[in-house]
Amino acid sequence: EDVYAAADGTMQPPIDISMVSFNVANQDGAPGFMSGDTLDLDVTVRNAGADTYSDGGTIQICYDNACFDSTPLNTLSNAAGSSNTQTFSTTFDTSSIVNTANGLTGFKAQVVGLTGDGNGANNVQMSYIEHDFTPATDTPIADGDIAIPRGGTLDFDVTGNPRDGVDTMATMTPQFEVSPSGSSSWSSDWVDAPMSLTAQGTQYERYVFTVEPVSTASSGDYDVRARFTDARGQVGDWKVASAAFSLM
Repeated sequence: EDVYAAADGTMQPPIDISMVSFNVANQDGAPGFMSGDTLDLDVTVRNAGADTYSDGGTIQICYDNACFDSTPLNTLSNAAGSSNTQTFSTTFDTSSIVNTANGLTGFKAQVVGLTGDGNGANNVQMSYIEHDFTPATDTPIADGDIAIPRGGTLDFDVTGNPRDGVDTMATMTPQFEVSPSGSSSWSSDWVDAPMSLTAQGTQYERYVFTVEPVSTASSGDYDVRARFTDARGQVGDWKVASAAFSLM
């Protein structure tokens, strides 16, 4: 005798515990984090199956292959019920994490210890958050003849790299200073700072500073330097251009 079987591909499994969402965010609202910040971690779990689940299990939140917080899984009604989800929230102190350039830290949420779960592939979810790192500055570039006549001016283009996925050129604040070559007598007295970013959003975006020496300034070679401060107040190193211009 021949025996035939029929299957309905749209049929829900009796039990299907799954991760609905897992979010990691800085408590202070910043888009990334600096070492020492506290993160909020929120996970939501759901029973998408056809039957109520009440056979135990644990929601865990982990970092670097170690789970640091957990809670027992509640009884969850079937997918059509009003109590088929459970949320769990915790915090994480990032003091143990060393921020790196363009760094990214991942956390894992998982449900373990389930009985009769019809789909084990949806019991784990990762969430990532960017490192907020110190910016770097490129060497300032003169935009014209570097020999400045008396009464003349010279523009310098200043660009940099936030070295993270948090800041952009538009969120960083530049500084620019001038000194007689080799003397390290830095000053911004001759410098007109830009009010905004030039060519924002293009490959040519930059801050343009104008150097306008006073009439009593000594002739000779001058060094310039620039640096950036990001939105969280992290200050980058100065980048010096030696003998960047000469005052005639």
